Amino acid sequence: MNQIEVKQTVRAPDGLHPAPPGVTAMTYHDLRFWLQATPFQPFKITLTSGRSYEVRHPELVDLFKNSFLLKTPSEEEGVLDHAEMIGLNLIERIAPVEAGAAHD
Repeated sequence: MNQIEVKQTVRAPDGLHPAPPGVTAMTYHDLRFWLQATPFQPFKITLTSGRSYEVRHPELVDLFKNSFLLKTPSEEEGVLDHAEMIGLNLIERIAPVEAGAAHD
């Protein structure tokens, strides 16, 4: 499958200034598009820091207006290992996970 190009997020180091002209910051609509895809396709979120996360199940993400909660399940069913709240303004790109790709 071809990589899908998504809006790039660029922000000032203080995180307060808007993206420069011609560059659009990621919004909850962008992430919701990926979470509600039918059929769902696992995707990878890469942050401006270079850190990345694979989302293999949409129910592991709770979406907020300016952030999202990424939940990591434990080996025990129905119990989370941990969760991270991440600002949408930190997302650099979202791309599909290629079939057979290794987990991060």
